[in-house]
Amino acid sequence: LKVSYGRIPNGPHDLWVMDDTAVHGPLTRSVADAALHLDVAAGPHPLDPNSLPGVGFSYREVLDELPDGLRAAYSPDLGYAVVQSDVAEIAEAAAGLLPEMGISLEALGTGLPEPGGAWGMSGAWEMLAQLHSLLPEHEEEFGRSFIGGVKAGSRMTPERWGKMRRLRSEI
Repeated sequence: LKVSYGRIPNGPHDLWVMDDTAVHGPLTRSVADAALHLDVAAGPHPLDPNSLPGVGFSYREVLDELPDGLRAAYSPDLGYAVVQSDVAEIAEAAAGLLPEMGISLEALGTGLPEPGGAWGMSGAWEMLAQLHSLLPEHEEEFGRSFIGGVKAGSRMTPERWGKMRRLRSEI
């Protein structure tokens, strides 16, 4: 279950995180457990200007009352990802169960734009902003690969930022 951006408040942070693609939520063994987490954690928070208001109901209490006309889209690889074969089989089997539950399923025939490089640069830029004051005295305490990725953020330009945001809007 991936909740809507802002459903679970984020923060507090020294810097306001610009990444609106990552959300906070639980890893659970059941939908009921995820609903319980939402009942406890969802809602507005004064330290997160993007947090959403409460929904006015208990997620656990409405699990058996799903609305009619639900739709889902499925892509085995988003048009570009390499997916391990056993994972792909399980995901396809799970998607195949949705119509049995009354959920209309649409298979995506075309892939999405490949966002990895742009999102990686965006993440590196934000991480560099968060860690830059620590690097002069503590850089050696971080792993080489991590610090290399963080330093890549120094190559962010307005043109790259604009390209990344346009790619995000396509997706």
